[in-house]
Amino acid sequence: MTNPEIEKKLSILPSYLKKQNAPAYLTSKIIQRLSLLEKPRQTEGFSFFVLRWSLAIAALWIIGISLFFKMDTINKVKVKFVVINRNAETISIVGDFNKWDKNANKLIKNGDKWLLEMNLRPGRYQYMFVVNGSDWVTDQKAREIIDDGFGQSNSILDTNSAQTEKI
Repeated sequence: MTNPEIEKKLSILPSYLKKQNAPAYLTSKIIQRLSLLEKPRQTEGFSFFVLRWSLAIAALWIIGISLFFKMDTINKVKVKFVVINRNAETISIVGDFNKWDKNANKLIKNGDKWLLEMNLRPGRYQYMFVVNGSDWVTDQKAREIIDDGFGQSNSILDTNSAQTEKI
């Protein structure tokens, strides 16, 4: 057969083909077979995919928080404050390091001594003690003092000096 003869027979072919529907019994058998196939397992309301990602995110969050706290203590200097005062009921320390807040850092009484240890970033800080919530007192052991502009003197703490203990 030549090309034109093949083309002619092919052009007539669609008229011979008729659209036919599958018999009803065949359709029902196919649907029945499909329903018997094993369905993928799924646990109701729970997904291992979600669990895995939740655990991964939680682990990263914990690692990040622990690194944050570790970084917060790097290059800090441990400073110990000691005040001897028999008559005080409370003593706190205020300064540049705590925005002069009387309630931020309270010393702990141990006999006649009041003690507080702090970790500060390297630097130079002005500070004073507040006795019984109202009496602002200069640290008599401070190596340096400076006029505070209100008729008193602030103590100076330089955490770069050899007197402080680096952690």
